[in-house]
Amino acid sequence: MKTIHVTSGISIFILFLFILCLSPESYADEMICPEPASCLDEAIEAYKNGRNREALDKYKYIADGINDQKIAGISSFMAGRIMSELMLEGAEAYLGKAYSTYPLIADYALFIMAEVMERNGDYNKAAYLYRTVFSSYPESVLQKKALLKAADTYLAAGSLKDSLETYEDFLALYPKDRSVPSALYGIGTCYLLEGKFPLANDYFKRVWIEYPSSTVSSSAKKGMDWLIAYGKESLQLTISDYFMRGERFFEAGLYTDAITEYNRFLSNWKGRAGREVKEAYFKIALSNFNLRSSDEAEEAFESFLYKFPDHYRSPEALYWLGKTYLREGKEDAFIKSSKGFIRLYKKDKKRPEVLYRLGIIYAEKGDVKSAVSAFDRVIREYRDNGFASDSRWAKGWLYYKKQDYKKSLAMFNNILDTAADSSYISRTLYWKAKVMEKINEIGGMEKSLCLLCSKFDGSFYCLFAQYYYNIQCLSSQDITGMEITDNLSDDYLFSGNPGNNDERIKLFFYLGLRAEAIEEIKWFKLENTGDIEQSITIASMLSEMGEYNLSLRTLYLNLSKEMLNNYQRNNTILNRLMYPAGYSEFVNTYAAENGIDPLLIYALIREESRFNEEAISIAGAIGLMQIMPQTAATIMNDTYGGRDTLFSPELNIALGTRFFAELLKRYKGNFILALAGYNAGPHIVSKWLEEREGLGVDEFIEDIPYKETREYVKRVFKSYMKYSLSLKPIHTVSPPLIQSGLEGADVIDTQE
Repeated sequence: MKTIHVTSGISIFILFLFILCLSPESYADEMICPEPASCLDEAIEAYKNGRNREALDKYKYIADGINDQKIAGISSFMAGRIMSELMLEGAEAYLGKAYSTYPLIADYALFIMAEVMERNGDYNKAAYLYRTVFSSYPESVLQKKALLKAADTYLAAGSLKDSLETYEDFLALYPKDRSVPSALYGIGTCYLLEGKFPLANDYFKRVWIEYPSSTVSSSAKKGMDWLIAYGKESLQLTISDYFMRGERFFEAGLYTDAITEYNRFLSNWKGRAGREVKEAYFKIALSNFNLRSSDEAEEAFESFLYKFPDHYRSPEALYWLGKTYLREGKEDAFIKSSKGFIRLYKKDKKRPEVLYRLGIIYAEKGDVKSAVSAFDRVIREYRDNGFASDSRWAKGWLYYKKQDYKKSLAMFNNILDTAADSSYISRTLYWKAKVMEKINEIGGMEKSLCLLCSKFDGSFYCLFAQYYYNIQCLSSQDITGMEITDNLSDDYLFSGNPGNNDERIKLFFYLGLRAEAIEEIKWFKLENTGDIEQSITIASMLSEMGEYNLSLRTLYLNLSKEMLNNYQRNNTILNRLMYPAGYSEFVNTYAAENGIDPLLIYALIREESRFNEEAISIAGAIGLMQIMPQTAATIMNDTYGGRDTLFSPELNIALGTRFFAELLKRYKGNFILALAGYNAGPHIVSKWLEEREGLGVDEFIEDIPYKETREYVKRVFKSYMKYSLSLKPIHTVSPPLIQSGLEGADVIDTQE
């Protein structure tokens, strides 16, 4: 078993004696503080508002002159932290006092002390303190970071043996951590300094090959190049190394880089095509598909199938080729490839999906008999498969579109009798109501819609029905919520053991230490998953700090879908957290500038990125509103500053709102069409309009050929209605027709 090197109890005693020797200069006689808690609040307020010098003076006074151990400990910590930030002498003394008087944040006090000493060039002491944090606080969020920092500072001190041992400890304890490449690079650097060049080259090579997307990959390559340039080591790369780099890039979702490495591998390959060659060809094709480079993907998949017809990847290649044909609108090619797939691969797990999609395309082409036959095969041969449910629905929808309402109603009733999936039940109840409306059974329509909203009041279909029908049972419920105090200070000033994340999160939030609070939350594990009040408290603090994405993730990770739906009905706080008005300054400004309801922009941001300003899609869309760089370049012309500028929340919202406003103008104010255009592209939507003359807006949504776009429109509409429920009353309009072309498309009013 691997031996992990730890700090002994004697070392802790030595550390305690060392801290006792540090004595901060007293400020006790310079200020008056009749109420310690109020003085602390004043210091915190000054710090939160950026008045660091004023806050420092207040914290020093409290730390030196107040007997309350908790308040003095917190003040000592904050004084030391601010002095460290401002690079002032004496930070260690206050941090040492915090360490000895307030255990809840002792690990943070030691860690900052280590940073101060590292900055001052006292690397051995810094490494010792980092190592102490690691060994003494096993539940601390700082433990991993402290161990790696200890290794780095040992290296800076020239203590190569200690550095190597510490890097190896890190790898043994955290073999899958994102910092593994840094530890491997550190080991390589140690061997380089020891003159053990072959070992150094091995570690640099491992980083460059196995972790090509890491921050130290380029440094590792420079280390390899240096060894070669100075004759310390010969080049030992093989063509398989390039294949491995391609694999790692592919796994990381960096498909452009993956294609580059796969092609480099293939260009150097000689001889018979082995496993790696075939895998590289397949991954190039799939990478192009993921990048939405459809022409390149089609050519690559066809080439793979021609070269390797009997390879184990051939069924998968034919499947993805069919999806590529669909993306390109080559329906006849898709039908041909799907028939081949069904004939050749009778036991493949994707066969029911291919049959189902074949039925959908037959339906699109008006071949009702072939469509029904394909759907029936899925229902009959794969009755327990999810695509059997899809096929039942598609069959009923096909009859509806053909105005065969008797068969449609029979199919919808069959689904309601057999379906267990709530999404199908809510969907079917809505369209059963529409059938009733078509055959003038208004009572049956109202009954079906009321049943829909009594069982699935938060579903897209209930919300859509509320938007369009003036039926009493569809009126939305009032949302009331439990009270959560805004004044957190009284609750968060308490002692506790280091590693008690719940308490530390609240304390850091109270102190205005945003980064620390967020790190603790990421580390935090709820004692009982499903604790609604605890989850809401944590999510509320994140939202207060502007971390809307992390707030949403906290709720989704710790609460079930059923719990979220149930509590949203009567909890205002949870509703606001689930549908946050994030980046309101920018949203309100640019929504007003473009004449758009800001709630619609919030809904777009929520469904595009979940308020993650660093979001990047597989296709390369960036930021809060998922702007494609080429779209930004078109809108901004000569003022476009490049891809990285799109991560700016303000610029991203400005561009996204402007682009959406142009789509609204193109579609005469119809925001459903604008949403479809935002996702699939306006030219595609115009084509769909021409093919679906006279459909109602709900029928158009249900009949959108791209499942991704269809579900996207539903999600954004649902979010828009949820925002409307929370922030303004629902308005009711008559359902407009979506007509052929763009002229005459009625407006769905999104304004008050």
